[in-house]
Amino acid sequence: MGFHRVGNRTYWVEVYAHPEDLPIGGNVLASGNFDEDRAAENLVREQLADGNEWAWCLVQVEVTDMDSDDEATESEYLGGCSYKSRRDFITSMLTCFDPATGITTEAGYYDDMVAACIERLNKRFLREGATG
Repeated sequence: MGFHRVGNRTYWVEVYAHPEDLPIGGNVLASGNFDEDRAAENLVREQLADGNEWAWCLVQVEVTDMDSDDEATESEYLGGCSYKSRRDFITSMLTCFDPATGITTEAGYYDDMVAACIERLNKRFLREGATG
């Protein structure tokens, strides 16, 4: 899908939508409004029926360290996801307000998942470098 360069290391990132075992009913939206929640669930079912695998899925972000001898790989998973497309998942941002600091930040699951994989790969690289 794409390369990420962090420091002097290069990573290849792939994103996959796997079928989700979690039931749609009761897991798409928790607005407190029964009709609104059912409408959201029905929309997800319609999108799945139309072939949108991202409508209800388990997302896997896989990061490969292209500079390691064995091309070491780490993955992160996020279940109960509903997106329009792969691009929608990658570009979706959440706005978070921290009342303690008064700071509003934007972050996305994709960025967090890539960062977690890279962190584990770097720890593995440092550990193996120290022992190898």
